[in-house]
Amino acid sequence: MTTVETYQGFHIGSETGLTEGQMRFLVSVFRQPPAAAASGPALGGRKEVLRTELEGIGPVVVKKYFRGGLVQNLLKQTYLNTGTTRCRAEYELLLSLHKSGVQVPEPVAFATSGGLFYRAWLVTRAIGNAITLAELAQAEPDRAAAALVQAGKQAAALAGNHVHHVDLHPGNVLVDPRGRVYLVDFDKARVTPENSGGLRQKYIRRWRRSVDKHRLPPFLRDLQI
Repeated sequence: MTTVETYQGFHIGSETGLTEGQMRFLVSVFRQPPAAAASGPALGGRKEVLRTELEGIGPVVVKKYFRGGLVQNLLKQTYLNTGTTRCRAEYELLLSLHKSGVQVPEPVAFATSGGLFYRAWLVTRAIGNAITLAELAQAEPDRAAAALVQAGKQAAALAGNHVHHVDLHPGNVLVDPRGRVYLVDFDKARVTPENSGGLRQKYIRRWRRSVDKHRLPPFLRDLQI
């Protein structure tokens, strides 16, 4: 069960619980000045991502949430709290998918600061030495072709769990040195009553649009879900 603790003005949630030392370290990371939003060379989202080492857990990725669109000029990092926060929603969905066997980053914690208007962070275990499928397709097409097959299987698993990943594309698929594939960036993803067949078709259309838009190697269009 996920519990939320308040520490130095931050609300930090985790299923397994964190030590005071771990929370102190994470708060120091959360308080760091904003850096440029991170994105891959071919595809990426509006988010700041920092890799660090969390004692007792190991390498982790800390994601800070940023707004997109015109509103980012006024409220770049601040969200209106209307119930479940964005970081908690993504944390809980990742936790459910991880337990069901879908290859996603293992969630460690989520955190917010503020009240009605809040800032948000998500902490996940790092996937060692992984690169995006978009990058791999340009550097090692043969490895990318094999990873594409695995990406299709993971996307099918999402559809089977009635999860709509709203931004599934080759930049949100990580491939580690052993060829294992992980789906990432579940911000705004949701469980939907839509049947798995409908979700599969949405995934394929979105995927192919991204490949074409970003002029990725054409073989990436052949995603089989």
